[in-house]
Amino acid sequence: MFKSRLGNGIYWRRAALVILAISFIFTTFSLLARHFNFKTTAFDTGIQAGVARNIAFNGSFYNEVMDKNHLADHFAPALVLPGLLFYIRDDAAVVFIFQNICIFLSIIIAYYLAREVLKDDRQALLLSFFYAVNYYLTAINTTDYHIDTLAVPLLLTLLLLVERRKSAQSLILIGLISLVILCIKEDFPLTLAGLGMFVLLFRKGRRTSGAVMFLIGGIGFYLIINYLMPRPSGNEYVHIQYYSGLGNSTSEVVKHILTRPDIVIQNLITPPEKLLRLFLLLASFMLLPIFAPIELCSAAVPIFYQLVSSYEHQYMFHSHYAAPALPFLYYSSIYGFRRAKKILHKIGENGWLKTRQMILAVGMVLLVFCVINTVAAYTRNIIRYDNKLYLTFKNKVKPIISRTSRVISSNQIQPHFIGYAKSDYLWKVKDLDSAFDYLVMYPRQKSFSLPDSVYFNYLAQSNRSYEVCYEDSNFLVYRVISKADLEKFR
Repeated sequence: MFKSRLGNGIYWRRAALVILAISFIFTTFSLLARHFNFKTTAFDTGIQAGVARNIAFNGSFYNEVMDKNHLADHFAPALVLPGLLFYIRDDAAVVFIFQNICIFLSIIIAYYLAREVLKDDRQALLLSFFYAVNYYLTAINTTDYHIDTLAVPLLLTLLLLVERRKSAQSLILIGLISLVILCIKEDFPLTLAGLGMFVLLFRKGRRTSGAVMFLIGGIGFYLIINYLMPRPSGNEYVHIQYYSGLGNSTSEVVKHILTRPDIVIQNLITPPEKLLRLFLLLASFMLLPIFAPIELCSAAVPIFYQLVSSYEHQYMFHSHYAAPALPFLYYSSIYGFRRAKKILHKIGENGWLKTRQMILAVGMVLLVFCVINTVAAYTRNIIRYDNKLYLTFKNKVKPIISRTSRVISSNQIQPHFIGYAKSDYLWKVKDLDSAFDYLVMYPRQKSFSLPDSVYFNYLAQSNRSYEVCYEDSNFLVYRVISKADLEKFR
């Protein structure tokens, strides 16, 4: 019987690995199709791809799009890792490959974490499959590129090490991984410190590990915010504005968190949409985390600093903003699954078989829905791919513009992917006053970021004032002769 179970487990694992490999190829192709078809409209993607490339070739954290040191905006030395891929191919597409690797590594680690807790191969495969098609995990990968994604497999690995037997090797690994997490973004040290506090409080046999994570996270956050993020003397952390409801400085925010629970609660529930967004985040794990309230505490810190923010994308857990919480919600859903099974078993024993069947049916429907949504999200990039559009830009538009040019575009193409000296996306109305050498417009499409009236008025003014150096059904490329031309728009 033991051999039968073992053989069955090996069969399921092999089948899962084949599915995983096929899925990785499919999703990577999807992300590359989106990039080469100019469907990547996210501003942050161009910033981080450019910085990663500058680290690789120039040893510099220079941010071309915002014309400053990127470390002053976000402390992300970990961008050196995707930057290394630029030596293989000098194209921003490599950052999407790196991100997809992070996502799939997290799926594999999610399986081992579930198996460590549940001691059952098939249940671990089921939960890791459910994790793989989670709406918020899919959104991270299909929205844009962020180095934050690297934290997902690393945090899951820390949770796996916490669950395994204590050893010197595990403690060393925990310390090394914690140091890497410090280098991803300035808010991740808080997440790390929160995990350390959770382990100290609720995992008695792992308190040394908890202390290591808590100290590295807490000290790391203090050093990063106060000393390692370059900024002019006297200036505050640039993104402290997101927490303006708690104070206007880092020290004031910390003070109010510790002494003014009324202000904290007000910011947690205002606007009320925050509570709905939190419910949807938990619902993406079929509400399993609520069956494991102690393990759910591991997610308290990342969920707290997202919800308390006044920045809409944060409290909506949009794109990469869900990354810090997902590993902990999955972790608590594993324990929640184990306890939910016992509850369902008791329901069946008490004669509530129809209720039990209905609950299982609802769970299956939600799982099928997640699968359809995930497959559709990646398939959409492939269906929308227009090779003619890509070749037209590459062969006809791109050669017109020299690499020393300053370029701005009005819609899907982010010129900083193309490698020009200075480039930007027509992101705000104020960008209309910027001095650039070339302007790429899309006369048949609406602007991604500008109101229609402003965009089409700008298009009409460009036709009167700029020289058209290329035109077809998709593109209009204007040569901006001098800054005097731009004065006409002011």
